[in-house]
Formats: sequence, structure tokens, C-alpha cells
Amino acid sequence: MLSSLRKNFDSLPVVRHCSPLALLLGSLFSAPATAALSDTLQPFVGISYVHDDNLFRVPDRQGPGGPESDNTKMLVAGLAVERPIGRQTLIASAKVTRVDFSRFDQLNYVGKDANATLNWQLGNHFEGALGGTYNETLSSFSDFHSTEKNIRGARGGFLDANWRLHPSWRLHSRVGRDKYDYSLASQSYLDRNENRGELGIDYLAASGSTIGLLVRRLKGSYPHPLRFGPFVDDESFKQDDVQLKVYWNYSAATQLRFQGGRSKRSHTLFSQRDSSGVQGRLDVTWLPTAGVRLVGSGWREFQPFEGNNASYSLSKGTSLAATWVNTSKISTQASLRYAKREFAGLINATANVQDSTRTATLGVNYAPLRSVQLGASLNHDARSGQSAFTTPYRSNSVSLSANVQF
Repeated sequence: MLSSLRKNFDSLPVVRHCSPLALLLGSLFSAPATAALSDTLQPFVGISYVHDDNLFRVPDRQGPGGPESDNTKMLVAGLAVERPIGRQTLIASAKVTRVDFSRFDQLNYVGKDANATLNWQLGNHFEGALGGTYNETLSSFSDFHSTEKNIRGARGGFLDANWRLHPSWRLHSRVGRDKYDYSLASQSYLDRNENRGELGIDYLAASGSTIGLLVRRLKGSYPHPLRFGPFVDDESFKQDDVQLKVYWNYSAATQLRFQGGRSKRSHTLFSQRDSSGVQGRLDVTWLPTAGVRLVGSGWREFQPFEGNNASYSLSKGTSLAATWVNTSKISTQASLRYAKREFAGLINATANVQDSTRTATLGVNYAPLRSVQLGASLNHDARSGQSAFTTPYRSNSVSLSANVQF
């Protein structure tokens, strides 16, 4: 569990003030100790180097030594926690990353990440999770091509509650709030708050498979909308989903996960931005041998757009990821991903604007010791499409990393 937390640190979202995160971390050190901290608290450090030949994702890339290439050094220090507290379990992590660019040193920054989840249980019929997340990192250049430093902050909290009203039936509920903001004044119009709530019911098969239905409402607001004289471009929205949820354990080697259904998205201004239809995601995991894992995915989803002129896109895509454990110390990862985004109707009902992105990665990890991991990876990223929303680009990057867990 702790190793999977470290691998996913870069995707952690964010919480401030008296948040669920702060409450959970407080409970860690105030609760009666059931084990020594050395058994549950694991510090780690790491260093990595990345060369990117098109850092700002612009269309006029001129090769490995071109004007948009740069080398980046990242120093990481953090800790991971997995601590039982009675019948509850606290899983938490925190890290600080210092990022230095060789050429574009105006982008240097210190990234911060933290998350905590308390998996709770009350009696034999009630269980759930309470969690919070915090993240500060440099905003992506994929959709906003600026050489200025722009720190993207994300923070959020959630509460899950499940009631096992019958051995084969479970009621599910979830509420959550997320907040996103940008340090660059010219991008403050993308600051947004999202509140969501969902209710569902699941049938639990003896095989471990489940099938269920859920209804969900997502409300998004933009506290700093664009202003044009007396006109305010409010992109606030409301989205209602009715979805089927299927987790099918077909066999010990094959699992299928699907969640999708009908969605309707409406906006405060401009009905041309409204959209409805089917959206969902399918993931299939196959383990043909003990050392090989394949994961195929397909999706059709509304996704936030963090560029100009639009607040969201309809994304359709597929991906395939493979992991091969070559030996007890060496593993290889490879992935292919294709995503197509449609912006049709967001501003002009007759518009048909879209782009597509192809990504390929290849990586190798080597663990000379149980506490030491060395890694190397290659990445290719290419986008096609030209409009007010998006520009084409190609980029290639190589990275080397070393991590030590104490």
C-alpha cells in the first residue's frame, strides 16, 4: 500500500485551514498508540532529472537543442503513514519537492503534496472514509502556453458512508468539495469551486462482484469570471448524472470495472454551452501470467479545460498500459494513450472544434535493495488540431530517478 502511495504522489489534489486533512493528522498523534511510529511512519527521499525538448508545448519546436528545451532537477522528501487506530485505518502521505530549471529558472518552485484518508467502521453495518488532499504544483503548459510561473493549487475533502442493510445489499453516499486556484493573475478566471453529492445502491455478489446504480449532482462556480465592460462571463454550471456501476471479477486473472450512464450539464449563461448524453469509463485488467499485468481503458467524459475560451471539453479516448516484472529486481512499464477532445457548441452552436493527443511512454525500474529504487523513462507526446482553444505540438522527454525509503 505504501509503495503505491509513493507512485501516485504527483496526482494528489489539496485542503486548508481546519480541513479533514488537519483533523486526520491530528488524530494520528493524539490517538492511543497501538504500534511504534517506526512501524507505521516511513520517510523517503528522491532525486530525478528530466530533459524535455518542448517544455512549453508550442508548435514551433526546433529539436532537442531548440529554444523551448530545458533540463529539470527535482529533489523530493516526504513520508508515508499507514496506521491502525482500533477498527479504523489511517493512510496518509506528505512530500515537498524542490524543482529547478536549467534555462527557464523563473519557473523554479517548491511543490507541496499531502493527503490523508481515514477508513472507518462503526459496528458491523456502517463503514466509509473521511479524507482530505492538498497540492501545489506548476500548471501544465499543454493548454496554456506561457513562460510565466503559474502555480496551480488544489484542495479538497470528502466523506463516504456505506450502510450494509443486508448481506447482499449496500446503500452508498458521498459528499465532497474541491477548490482550484492559480497564482498567475491572467489565469484567475479559471479558479473554480466544485461541490458534489451522490447516492447509490449496490448488489454484492458472493463472488466479490458488484452491480449498482447511483445518482450524482456536481455544481461548479467560478469566483473570478472574465469581465468585458458591464458584461460578466459566468461559466458556473450544474451537472446531473445517473450511472450504472459494475465491478465484475470474471476470474482471478480478469477484472472489469465500468461506471457510466446519462449526464446532463447546464450553465448559468449561454445555453450553447449546455450538453447532455452518455458518458462513462471502462477499465479491463488482465494478468495472463504472474509477472505480466495489462490494463485497457476507454472513456467518454466531460473534463475541465484549463486553457482559453472554454471551461470544459468532451473527452473520448482509449489507453493500454502494460507492466512486466522481469526479475525480482527489475520491472518494465509501457503505455499508449489516445484522447480526442471536442469543444463543439461551447461558444458557438455551429462550431465543431476538436483536437487529439497521442502519448507513448516506456520505463524501467531497478531495485538493487528493497529500500532503493532506480528508474528511467522515455515519453512522447503529440497533439493535432488548431483553433482558438488549442494548438498542435510535439514533445519528447527522458527522465532518470532514484528514490530511497528509510
